[in-house]
Amino acid sequence: MKRLLPLLILLLIILILVPLLRDSQGPREPATGLPWQVEVTPDGYSRVFGLTLGRSTFREAIQRHGQDMELAIITDTGEDGSLELFYRRFMAGNFSGQMILTADLDRETLLGLRERAADSKVLDSGARQFTLDPEDLPTAYAATIGSITFIPAANIDAEVAQHRFGQPVERVRLSEQAEHLLYPQIGLDLILNQEGQEVLQYVAPRDFARLREPLQRAIESEPADR
Repeated sequence: MKRLLPLLILLLIILILVPLLRDSQGPREPATGLPWQVEVTPDGYSRVFGLTLGRSTFREAIQRHGQDMELAIITDTGEDGSLELFYRRFMAGNFSGQMILTADLDRETLLGLRERAADSKVLDSGARQFTLDPEDLPTAYAATIGSITFIPAANIDAEVAQHRFGQPVERVRLSEQAEHLLYPQIGLDLILNQEGQEVLQYVAPRDFARLREPLQRAIESEPADR
């Protein structure tokens, strides 16, 4: 019994000190970089994932999120395409997913990059991917980010979306499978997909027409009796 007494005292001390040590560390830092943490500036820009849409560059994105990415021009048949930075594995706070940054480039610069591409290939989707000439990389890195697309691995339903982002200003359903929840105040089009992954498209609020106008054209092209 005498031998057990010191052990019991030591155990009691540990049980008392552990909670005190945890409390002394203070509260945990809140998670940052989450999809719904969008900061809007007075001049109509927005910041998400640590990047300011319409101002931050591809170089800043790489410096912040690392070089485990793909840089290429992606184009569909008959289109000029777009310069994109693709993170196949991206962490938005504690949410995993994929992130695509699209450059805001004038047509002449984009076509020049495409014409000088070192290589190209057809993707499974049917789009063509152009690998840039190494001499054009400085131009690509200096390009401003025009939009960000985040595709979360976890499912987001309407209830979760409204809890995190609030009530959308507008809801647009173009098919039975997909519905667009529009948040022009933060520059977000959140696409709920019943048969696939959800998609979050961000632009600066001042540029929200980039997301809204294609939807409006699709609505106007629908049969009147739908």
